[in-house]
Amino acid sequence: MEKAERIMRLRIPDYYKSFRCTADKCRKNCCAGSWDIEVDADTLELYKKDTESKKLMSCVRKKDGYTYFKTKKTGCVWLDEKGLCGLYKEKGEDYQSLVCRQFPRFSEYFGDIKETGIGLGCEESAKLIFSGKKRPELPVEEIHEEMYEDGGYDGELAEAVFEVRRIIFEMLYRNDIKLGTRLVLVMKMCDRFQDLINDGDVSFASAVEQLRKLKDTENASDTKKISPALFKEGLEAVMCVFEELPDMRRDLEKMLFRTRKFLDRLSGDKLKVVLEEFDDYLEKEGRSHEYEAFLWYLTFRYFGKTVYDGDASLKGRLLTVFYLFMRLADAALWQENRKKFTFAHRIENAETFSREVEYSEDNMEQIYEMFLFEEDLDVTVLGRLL
Repeated sequence: MEKAERIMRLRIPDYYKSFRCTADKCRKNCCAGSWDIEVDADTLELYKKDTESKKLMSCVRKKDGYTYFKTKKTGCVWLDEKGLCGLYKEKGEDYQSLVCRQFPRFSEYFGDIKETGIGLGCEESAKLIFSGKKRPELPVEEIHEEMYEDGGYDGELAEAVFEVRRIIFEMLYRNDIKLGTRLVLVMKMCDRFQDLINDGDVSFASAVEQLRKLKDTENASDTKKISPALFKEGLEAVMCVFEELPDMRRDLEKMLFRTRKFLDRLSGDKLKVVLEEFDDYLEKEGRSHEYEAFLWYLTFRYFGKTVYDGDASLKGRLLTVFYLFMRLADAALWQENRKKFTFAHRIENAETFSREVEYSEDNMEQIYEMFLFEEDLDVTVLGRLL
């Protein structure tokens, strides 16, 4: 790939520019806890050349071929008593690792398009994401930025991927059908789009039109009803996706323990009833939009990757599995708290999910692999759980 500087189009969610780091006021500072904070090669080279190189290098450690900041009981070695970054205070932003400068932001590049968002692993960004009751917009602005020319980039496929994603965004915010039905339709759209990709059909204009007709005319009434026993068995399979993750930390372990206890003590019949009661609770609280916001965020963050991996079907199932798990975990916390689920509870669960699942390369890699081999995670089975 060749480096070049050019005018690019930046797409960001309309809430992006409202984000502000609260630093020492943050309930769960991103530098605290047991995270491995990687030090990138360029920053490490800067440390080696600095006049205080010995001091800077004494604060890093090697692990599995990577370099990380050392940790102490409260978190990163640079975290001071006020919960602020001592390295930033002493040396400035240039000396922070790349991940420190970017978190909770994430970016993807598609030709001359850059997409940047904020992740749920930060409580302030999570508050922004879940507070919005309307479908987010993606304003575009021009930026000058050095970029890499990717010879494998397919502009025609990218155009189709983003149009299909736009249709999914619209589907997720339809209020004339229930959310579960919307997700069934999203999975069907992703599967139909996958067929076209597999067939090598690069004239996607008609394909997109087919998907739009599906959005406008088809319903999910053909989804077969599932017995209570199989319903519970299906959610057990969803739980197993997360219980078998290789990179498990304390907060996720606590979340999984609570959710497993909730799942184990309910029969299939009762589980359906309790989940419906939880949905009704959120509806009465005027907070049903929070799952729409969650799914919009996931679609924005992951569906565009289809441009490079060519797997649209996986993205539809990923949305559904993440939704089913979060709904279970939320309902478990709701029941544990005597049928109360505050906005703070919402942020707590979403932040744990994002930090320990989305921000772990090992965990996300295993989840992708499970979709390839687990029959319980196919579209038909997942659709019956919705």
